[in-house]
Amino acid sequence: GVTVENCSAYTASKCGVDAVTRCMAKDLGSHGIRVNSVQPGIINTPMVAQAIITNPQTIADWVANTSTKRAGQPQGASSGIGRETCRVLAREGATVVVTCIDEAG
Repeated sequence: GVTVENCSAYTASKCGVDAVTRCMAKDLGSHGIRVNSVQPGIINTPMVAQAIITNPQTIADWVANTSTKRAGQPQGASSGIGRETCRVLAREGATVVVTCIDEAG
């Protein structure tokens, strides 16, 4: 994967969400409780804009490693993905399979 300078806390928080999701799924699965997380990848936020100023090639490499070859936008269709995912998962009797594919390999 691509690493970005001065983003250690951000990176740790992203990895933390994945680890907690996996642990909670393991702990709660035997009780019939499913645990999922929404991980949107790189989103064009002020933090990313600042990183582009200080690390333009690194950010370009980061975006190049995504399946869409572009950063997501914080508004528009992508902004409601968490809300819509929760609606689907919250439906009584819903069966949803969610997989997180590590694009970095």
